[in-house]
Amino acid sequence: MTIWPVDVGIQPCTDKCLGDISVSCHGDRLTMSNRHFQMDVLIDESSLIVQKLVHHDATDESWVTHSQLPVWSLPQFQAFGAPGEPELDVQTICDHPLLTDQMVVSVTYYLSSLQMRLRYQFTLYPNVAGLRTQLKFQFETAHDPEHIPSWLGDSLSLQLAMNLEYSRRLGVGFYNDTQHRNSRLTPIRRAMQMAGMPDALEIWDWNNILYIERHNAGLAIVKESHKTVNQNGIDGGAFLVEKNQLGVSGFGLCSNHYQGTAWHDLPGWRETWANWLVFYRGDQSARQLAIKQFDRARYPFKPQRDAIVMSNTWGSRGSGERSRQAADQANVLREIDSAADLGIDLVQIDDGWQCEPAAIDPTSIDRDWLPNPEKWPDGWQALVSHAQAKGVRLGLWFNSHVDVQKMLSNLDAGGFVRFKLDFANCQT
Repeated sequence: MTIWPVDVGIQPCTDKCLGDISVSCHGDRLTMSNRHFQMDVLIDESSLIVQKLVHHDATDESWVTHSQLPVWSLPQFQAFGAPGEPELDVQTICDHPLLTDQMVVSVTYYLSSLQMRLRYQFTLYPNVAGLRTQLKFQFETAHDPEHIPSWLGDSLSLQLAMNLEYSRRLGVGFYNDTQHRNSRLTPIRRAMQMAGMPDALEIWDWNNILYIERHNAGLAIVKESHKTVNQNGIDGGAFLVEKNQLGVSGFGLCSNHYQGTAWHDLPGWRETWANWLVFYRGDQSARQLAIKQFDRARYPFKPQRDAIVMSNTWGSRGSGERSRQAADQANVLREIDSAADLGIDLVQIDDGWQCEPAAIDPTSIDRDWLPNPEKWPDGWQALVSHAQAKGVRLGLWFNSHVDVQKMLSNLDAGGFVRFKLDFANCQT
């Protein structure tokens, strides 16, 4: 890790490389690039300004126009004064068991009047035509909910000055949760296209991907959130397109999400939903390939770890209580037989296996977290023997309120190699 305190306008030249990635800082000018693209950023005393964004595989024409538009917008905090001197931090991550090789570039500001740190982070991957951006906060004192940016206000995690006069814009989103919210006639994917200079503010609040194309070159902006067409999620945000600029809202920071916990009592950084900037050249196939290539860099696939076919007891008899009834010994043993016949690697036992709480509430902590003797007369013993005989692995469901020792006790007793932790907010 290398830390460069940025004395704006004076910082000497410093360079870092990883594969084809190059990061250099010349005074207040930060340049990040690989063989596919280049981004030039001005490190201002109060913000960052993207001044150049070029896709070398398509054209040397910059996607952004030269402007003084900050890369983020936080009007809620502007009244509290300018931040202190920024600090530039560069980390190189190699040979990580879960991540691909990458370079992480962060610029951190400290707002002393709020006792808050603000960090903007860029992540680059070798030989990948794109980068990831993310805004983070660290609070030392409690802040009122009114200081938390809203999903469709002036607060933006990314904004770029762009000339959109000859552009095509294609929004793509996906529907989710066919078990409860979709009928057989509900499509899986929604797409909508606009072209030419926007006449007024365009609000794309249902999609996670917005493609911007001109000539034969494209830039995909991906919102790394759980928002879908039919579910807004937690502060999923929107793409805001105007005549000369693009903005992305949605921080994923909601006061009720923390159940009254003060911000400064939560350890670490509060991370907002990240954004991807992915470049491509060509038709629809090129769009899809570019997203898949970036996704593989962001979430690397390792066959031994990730290549698994799994079935789950939830949904085998419908939803709700009917699915809980499916998590009994007789039914699970039958599902193991079916899994072995079909070549399924793992059977996961969902909600319903455990002793019931006083009231039927999947988030209740009023339970022993033992196999319900009415459903599992042999405990886990018959399950373990049958699964081993059939060559099928096992997984087990818990809710996020489970005591860790009780969870581990069940995992050990049943030989479970995978677990599902439901209703969890992992703050990542």
